[in-house]
Amino acid sequence: MSTLWTCSLQQQLAQGTQSAQQALQKALARVEKWQDVLQAWVLLDRESAQAQAAQADQRRQQGELLGPLHGLPVAVKDIIDTVPWPTRAGWHLLHRHPQEDAPVVACLRRAGAVILGKTVTTPFAAFDPPPTRNPWNPDRTPGGSSSGSAVAVAAGMCWGALGTQTGGSIVRPAAYCGVVGFKGSFGLVSRRGVVPFAQHLDHVGPMGPSVQAVAAMWKVLAQPDPLDPWAVPEQHRPREQAPGKAPPRLGVIQAPLLNRTSLRMREHFEQTLDRLRQAGAQLVKVDMPFLDQQVLQQHRTIMAAEAAAWHMQQFAQGRREQMPWQDYPPRLRELLQQGLEVTGTQLAQALGFRRDFIRRVHRAWAQVDAALMPTVPDVAPGPETTGDPAFNSPWSLAGVPELTVPSGLVDGLPAGVQLLAPWGADEKVLAVGCWVQEVLGPLPAPPL
Repeated sequence: MSTLWTCSLQQQLAQGTQSAQQALQKALARVEKWQDVLQAWVLLDRESAQAQAAQADQRRQQGELLGPLHGLPVAVKDIIDTVPWPTRAGWHLLHRHPQEDAPVVACLRRAGAVILGKTVTTPFAAFDPPPTRNPWNPDRTPGGSSSGSAVAVAAGMCWGALGTQTGGSIVRPAAYCGVVGFKGSFGLVSRRGVVPFAQHLDHVGPMGPSVQAVAAMWKVLAQPDPLDPWAVPEQHRPREQAPGKAPPRLGVIQAPLLNRTSLRMREHFEQTLDRLRQAGAQLVKVDMPFLDQQVLQQHRTIMAAEAAAWHMQQFAQGRREQMPWQDYPPRLRELLQQGLEVTGTQLAQALGFRRDFIRRVHRAWAQVDAALMPTVPDVAPGPETTGDPAFNSPWSLAGVPELTVPSGLVDGLPAGVQLLAPWGADEKVLAVGCWVQEVLGPLPAPPL
């Protein structure tokens, strides 16, 4: 947990011992101080935020709470429709003017959150680096594509933020910036009103200063949406019970893919395992020999083909002037070109691989409360990249809950451990994450 926001803020606002306007002023002061350096925001609406905070305080004085997020300052990634602001998806020529909030934003508003504005995303949530900088070291990437959301939370510019993930775009920037990020089970959060990337892989999820914060946001966000064809209907949603507070049984993943871990991150992860073991966790090895390079290849095939299909549809609808192919950033253009070359047979094979991979993952984790592995292979690299998503893309492919918790500093930069479980075990992962967070303790505030 970052020391810039306390775990008790939610309770303080609910009880009236701190006002929403005070919380907002704290956030805006951080924006004023660090936005020019960190470039986390693409749009900040101070007037609207102040009006929302004033209304929250007025309702609180009348004895009425707006909801579980009453008065908490929250940011939205700029691929998610938020009225009255345009959605630009990190692309200067796109001007999408929504007529209504995306359902995830509407959920935040109903829960009482104060929406400050839109945070920077990489162009179309792909791989080309944004102008945003890491608050732990501006010479390092904050990760992507939810770059601005991770940085805004880490720098204390907001209490929570929405991100999206197709590969590793929530948990990787969260780990690089020293905050908590959660990608829940596929289909439990509406994606309507969100600029799409790949329909079989896209997720919307929360980022925050603590597991408790993202759990509070997740409960608000995970609502059925009958107008979203990819959203799981109410009757098929999990009816799970969170485990008790006893030390968990954790499965330490053993897989060929983990050969990508740097020496310093491997040493840090082993130290983290020792701390969890000493606190009472039962650690068992979980062998996953099928978690290898082929998983990443099949993930990219689906992502490339489905991204290309959406962008070609935009061209067919007469948006070539807004989205000229020759002006696309190079890494996105490379991905789309690959997608145009994927045959129908290859896509069908990749989707078949995905179904089989999901079954194998669920069997591997049947006997543990959560599986775990490093969130990233190494600490944040330079700003010429958004980092390596190899440790995250498999879990976007499988659509399983994925939670990253800060585990300490490596050479002065944040590291994270990610907790994983079968589809639908979101509450269990969050409960285990609370226990892990308590054992590992908070990070200091970024040095900025």
